[in-house]
Amino acid sequence: MDQRIDKTSQDLMSSSIHLPSVFVVVPTYNEADNLPRLVTDLFALSVPDINIVVVDDHSPDGTGVVAEGLKQRYGSRVHTISRHKKIGLGSAYLQGFRYALDQGADFIIQLYPAIPLAGEVLPGNCGISLCRGRTY
Repeated sequence: MDQRIDKTSQDLMSSSIHLPSVFVVVPTYNEADNLPRLVTDLFALSVPDINIVVVDDHSPDGTGVVAEGLKQRYGSRVHTISRHKKIGLGSAYLQGFRYALDQGADFIIQLYPAIPLAGEVLPGNCGISLCRGRTY
């Protein structure tokens, strides 16, 4: 096989090829138990430039604190937006989308943290155009 075609993700990351920037917007309210696993699952995918935007609606269970801890653990790949009251799911997505676009996102994925395994919904193959999942 031609060496130029058989590149790994690591080779692509070190080359001059622009990899698309992927942002996953995750609205949260009382998701302190689910958020760490979701973030771990997302970073386990073979998507080189994946970022996670957590939009928390002042969860009483400490989800915002958990999100800040994940930000400390994973660095600049986790972004947090802490809202001062429960405003709602739709506006959380909109605020997260605006933030992702301001950061230069090429692709934005919306994902709710109650989905048990991100890998079941988001395959590691970037050759897809659209992936949709639901929790009901």
